[in-house]
Amino acid sequence: MGAVIFSSFAVDVLLPVGIVAGLGSAAWWAFANDPHWVSKDGSRFICRAHELEHGADSRTRWIDVRGTVGDEYVVVVPRSRRRRSNPTSYRVLGTPQTDSRGRLLYVLDSRESQVVLRVPPKSRLVTSLDALPAQK
Repeated sequence: MGAVIFSSFAVDVLLPVGIVAGLGSAAWWAFANDPHWVSKDGSRFICRAHELEHGADSRTRWIDVRGTVGDEYVVVVPRSRRRRSNPTSYRVLGTPQTDSRGRLLYVLDSRESQVVLRVPPKSRLVTSLDALPAQK
């Protein structure tokens, strides 16, 4: 009789609690980690970025971007299904800063705008971006 009560309790209470805890931890992990991928040679990447307006404090939201690292420039294209954007060439502006969670923030500059790339510190992209000549 005791085994029947335990199995009923396990199914009625513990199973839903376990499912909710599992879904909650999966949602937390999905929102806490940025999407990030770098090719083996460090020349192509996917990461998060946002655009800064020249001379303004307004910031756009973080979006997924894909890019290519060249000899002097970084070409960045937003990964959006809603609208198509043309690739834009940027130069690295100064040295990277670190945000509150330890990720590196690279400021890239073009004539029209500035973009901030958010990159994990142990990424292969860090060596590729650090090898580019920094614009001052």
